[in-house]
Amino acid sequence: MANYPVVETFYSVQGEGLFAGAGAYFVRLFGCPVKCAWCDTKNSWSGSAPNFMSDKQIANQASLTSCDFAVITGGEPTIHPLQELVDSFRALGIKTHLETSGYMPKNVENIDWITLSPKLHSHTHESYLVSADELKFIVSNAEEIELYMEKFGEYFSGKKAVFIVPEFSKSRDSELLSEICEAVKLYGFPLRAGWQLHKSFGAV
Repeated sequence: MANYPVVETFYSVQGEGLFAGAGAYFVRLFGCPVKCAWCDTKNSWSGSAPNFMSDKQIANQASLTSCDFAVITGGEPTIHPLQELVDSFRALGIKTHLETSGYMPKNVENIDWITLSPKLHSHTHESYLVSADELKFIVSNAEEIELYMEKFGEYFSGKKAVFIVPEFSKSRDSELLSEICEAVKLYGFPLRAGWQLHKSFGAV
C-alpha cells in the first residue's frame, strides 16, 4: 500500500482532449517542479499537501461514482510512484488516465491513456513523448505555436490528437485563436484546436 499527498479528489467532467465531456474522477496530487506562471492550480505546488490518502482509499472513493475513468493529475503527478494507485484502480475495474508534463522518466505501466502537455520552459522526457496518446500545447502567442511545432513535431506520428489550446487568460484573444486555427489548417492531422470545456461549463 502507498500513501499519496492529495490536494483534492473530485468527480466532474473531463474538460480537455479527446475525452472532453466525459464523467471523470480526478485525483490531484501535490507537488510540481515545473511551476508554470499561468498555472490555475498553484495550490497543487505551493505550501504543503492538505491530506494523505492510500491508493486503496482513493480507488474506493472513485468506485462510488459513475465515472468513465479516473484522471491522475497535479501538480506534476509523475514525481510520485504511481503504480500502486494505478493497480488499485484497475483492481476495481476503473480505467486510468494520466495528465503529465513529462518532467520525469516514465515509470508506470498499464495506464489506459496518457495526455502529455510539454512546456517550453521545462524538460520533457522522451519516454512520455513516445508513449503519450495525445499531446496538448498551451500557448499564449503565435510564436509559441511555432516553437512547439519545431521542438515536438517529430513525435506527432501515431498520436491520436495534438491539441493547441489557448492559455485561458488569452481565450478571448481573437488574434491568437485565429493563429491556432491557421496552424491546424496548415499542418493538418493530428493537430486540433483545443479548449478548456470545463471552464466554459463552470465545472470544477
